[in-house]
Amino acid sequence: LYLYDYDGRQLAQLTDGNWVVKNVVGLDRDLGRLYFLGTKDGACEQHLYVCSLRENSKIERLTNKAGWHAVVFSAKTHFFAAIYSSTEQPPQLILNEIQKNGETVLVENAMDATHPYKNFWPNHVKPEFSTYQLADGTDLHYKFLRPKKVEKAPLIVIVYGGPHAQ
Repeated sequence: LYLYDYDGRQLAQLTDGNWVVKNVVGLDRDLGRLYFLGTKDGACEQHLYVCSLRENSKIERLTNKAGWHAVVFSAKTHFFAAIYSSTEQPPQLILNEIQKNGETVLVENAMDATHPYKNFWPNHVKPEFSTYQLADGTDLHYKFLRPKKVEKAPLIVIVYGGPHAQ
């Protein structure tokens, strides 16, 4: 991310590194803080980060749990709602208050005896994430679903080239 003035002059580089800023999701004009989703901590996770527009400061991660976070902010960026999921946790809805650094789980979606997926959970295949490095040093990230109780199985490869890199 880069910060520009209204005349198109670059004022600052806000982020750097070999990772993707996915989406800018909030701006606190009073405190000069920009909130965004990105993959700074790994290509297989998405977290909420914040950086200052006023001073050169480090990027701070605001979501703690490993996994995928999708976020919507309140108008004044005092609160955000996050849908969080991981390989072990079905999607949860969490309300977070920025100033108090507190969270309230609104929809737990726990994998308990009442969950609709509970009967299928014993046969659930947990994905394995890894990286394959090309000869030129480029890392390709992948997800592998290993069949249960099968000695031989065909390998199915699904490639998503997308409009951008992983």
